[in-house]
Amino acid sequence: ALSTGDDGYVLKTASPEELMAALHKVAHGGQWVQPELGAQLAHWDEIPRRHSFESMWDLTRREQEVVELLALGHTNAEVAHTLAISLRTVEAHRTHLMQKLGLRSRVEVVQFVVDHQRALAAS
Repeated sequence: ALSTGDDGYVLKTASPEELMAALHKVAHGGQWVQPELGAQLAHWDEIPRRHSFESMWDLTRREQEVVELLALGHTNAEVAHTLAISLRTVEAHRTHLMQKLGLRSRVEVVQFVVDHQRALAAS
């Protein structure tokens, strides 16, 4: 989000105080990144990039839907509700897509979607 011009990013788990601090900072010309996320982003360059554009095509359409929703910050339960599938099915799709793409964390899932958003939108 920040690389595309957004001035802040707040996780949905943020407290009301954190949300107000973020709004205040951005409203006054600053930038805000949730502290927990900022700590992960500080080491972003250390995350190995094992996925490639071609590997995206190894995903089924349902796995693409799951990866997009996870990257938007939805929980497994929210993904299950949105797609009208069981929680266990979401967990299975998540496990498979992360294995296929060589991803190890939700942070890597988000980066994968950021890197491939045009291809995902076109599919």
